[in-house]
Amino acid sequence: MRGTKTALGVAAAALGAALAVACIPDLPADAPRDAASSDAGAAEALAFDALSLCGNGIIDLDAGEQCDPAPNAGSPSYTGCTGECQMDCPDGHVGAANHHCYEFAASTQVLETAENTCSTLSAHVVTFVSSAEVSDVTQWLDTLDSGAFWVGLQGSASAPSQYTSLADVEPGWSTTCSGCFARVDDAGAPFPLFAADAGSPTASCVATGTAADATYARAACSAPAPFGVVCEHEPAGQLHVPCDGGVCIQVVATYGLKQYLYVSELVTATQARASCRALGGRLVVLRSREEREELWHELATLTSPPSSIWIGLGQSGVSTISDGGTANDVAWVWEDGMPVGTYPSPWGANEPKPDTTGAWAYESAAGTVDTTLAFADAHPASARTFVCEFDSGAN
Repeated sequence: MRGTKTALGVAAAALGAALAVACIPDLPADAPRDAASSDAGAAEALAFDALSLCGNGIIDLDAGEQCDPAPNAGSPSYTGCTGECQMDCPDGHVGAANHHCYEFAASTQVLETAENTCSTLSAHVVTFVSSAEVSDVTQWLDTLDSGAFWVGLQGSASAPSQYTSLADVEPGWSTTCSGCFARVDDAGAPFPLFAADAGSPTASCVATGTAADATYARAACSAPAPFGVVCEHEPAGQLHVPCDGGVCIQVVATYGLKQYLYVSELVTATQARASCRALGGRLVVLRSREEREELWHELATLTSPPSSIWIGLGQSGVSTISDGGTANDVAWVWEDGMPVGTYPSPWGANEPKPDTTGAWAYESAAGTVDTTLAFADAHPASARTFVCEFDSGAN
């Protein structure tokens, strides 16, 4: 057993102690214990110490793991993960902020061929979640003199300003979706046509001009074009484990700062807020696009993924709607006390709606994954699952 517990282990112990001394309504029963041990505390400690084992399918960030294939996932070369649980990306680039592997294929390809190329690597055509990710990848591409490359977005001739991501839990794009992401000069305008496709007004795929100028442009999907392909490969393994009260989660974007607890019980916003505070945390505050994407990726890979979650964003209790005001004038505040505009704009199209009842916001998904990662407002009495966050402190 390691001398110190992982950050998640500390969180689990704290959560277990809190649940043992306080009656927290609407929390689910504890996660199943190790049947071989009658000591609940010892079983919990063993479960979290197992995170240090490379090859168990759980990525232990405290042990320096970048990936960790499940025992039945195949060889390390297939999963893109070495036997030491490091990303296997010999000819590519490992993102410092997300541990994703990016590989560049220099041959000219149409998008369908590009998708097939990436599929053979158990990857997908690159899609970016933020300007920081664009900068990280394009700085590497500059060293390869890569030129233009495809982006994993595809639209249609009937909706030239709306694009769907080709990969799950990666942001799509719409001119009316503030929760989406694209590298554009004008977020309210359609993507410009790529120079070579000036005669193809129905072009509905997306590429960049060059690695240095990664502004998105529309391109013909099937016509040969001077585009390479960047394949993006997420780390094998999961960053969540069952723990007291629900599922404990870590993500690379906030490692060392936060850990999370997902509670699958359907509760009101008030109950969710009270439960998190009683456990010494708060409803999750989503400070960056990377945090939103990575947290939702973990939620989407659960056995029973949520369709929406309560988050720590609500009205301050003082409405600023007045003559000539709009719904956006309402004082929405995060649980850390910061106004809503402090962090990347979360609202989906036409959100929030006029509502002065103190409604809480939630992150909504269509089906099991959300390609916008945007928020909408809802009446606080409606029932949803929720995510608490806890400060990690020093590791």
